[in-house]
Amino acid sequence: MSPSLRALGMQALLAAAVVAHAAPGADKKRREPVDVPPVVVDGVRYEAPRLGTPFGFDQDGGFVTARRADSGALVWTRRVYEMPHDPSMEDDKQDVFIKQLALTADGQRLLVVNERGQRFEIGLDGGGLRTGR
Repeated sequence: MSPSLRALGMQALLAAAVVAHAAPGADKKRREPVDVPPVVVDGVRYEAPRLGTPFGFDQDGGFVTARRADSGALVWTRRVYEMPHDPSMEDDKQDVFIKQLALTADGQRLLVVNERGQRFEIGLDGGGLRTGR
C-alpha cells in the first residue's frame, strides 16, 4: 500500500473515531428535566418546581412546595437537599432535579427521588426530613 493510501486510511479511522465520540450518547448538553406529577393528599398538592429563585433559594431543583389544592395558596416550601456549585462551571450543568414524588407505603410521608437516585422522605407538614431510605 502506498504511503498516500495509508495516510488516507488513517484519516478515515480518525474521522470515524471522532464521529463515534460525538454520538448521541456522548452529548454533553444537559437533557431537560422531567416534569414531576404532583401528589395530592387531603386537599394539599405537593410539587417539585424546577426553579428555586422565585421561592428565595439560590439553587434550582432540590425543593418541594405544598399548596392548597383548592386555592393554590402556598402552605410551605422545603429545601430537600443542597447543591453546592463550582463557580468555574455552568450552573445549569450542576443542578440536580427531583424526578419523582410519591407517598410512602404507610401514606404518612412524601418520598422524594432526585436524578442521582438519592432518596429522601419528608413529613406531610414539611418537617422530619430523612435521607437515604
